[in-house]
Amino acid sequence: MTRPCTDFSHLITDKLKERFWAKVDTRGGCWLWRASLANRFGYGQFSINNKVYAAHRVSFVITHGRMPKDLLLHICDNPPCVNPAHLREGSYKENVHDMIAKGRAGYHKIIGEKNGNSKLSDKAVKEIIEKYDPEKKNAPALAKEYNITPSLIYMILHGQRRRYLTGAQEYTIDGNKVEIDERYKVEIKKNET
Repeated sequence: MTRPCTDFSHLITDKLKERFWAKVDTRGGCWLWRASLANRFGYGQFSINNKVYAAHRVSFVITHGRMPKDLLLHICDNPPCVNPAHLREGSYKENVHDMIAKGRAGYHKIIGEKNGNSKLSDKAVKEIIEKYDPEKKNAPALAKEYNITPSLIYMILHGQRRRYLTGAQEYTIDGNKVEIDERYKVEIKKNET
């Protein structure tokens, strides 16, 4: 839930507009806020009568003469941008959906070898899949070779890790999630009630 923002539209004056736009670099598509940034996310902040407001909200109010109905979403995904053409009104739900669709949600943001905590490259995962022999049950040997745990080998083979490389698919049967690993014909049932 977002905090409601006090309506400051009645405080906008020509002098305030001049002070605001003096802090904006309009040389590109994104108009970048060059003054104070609010937090690690990089949103600009601007003071009006000793109260601090988000710079992109001030830009919206200066341009439209009114407060936004709810949130303001950056269509450019650039937090310091205050270009009114890059801002649109939206709900919290729309903002979350936009964040997930554009891969900015922390829990899906960086997957596979691009994740700094990853122990294996995509190439190594493919090698493991090719080297694994169900007859020999060589997961422990592969784990030792790649300096990982045998359980991680099994998670890879059954599509619980790096699904995009393994070809595992997920289905719902009678309300239960079932993963089918086409190479080994193994069903892994999850969330059984």
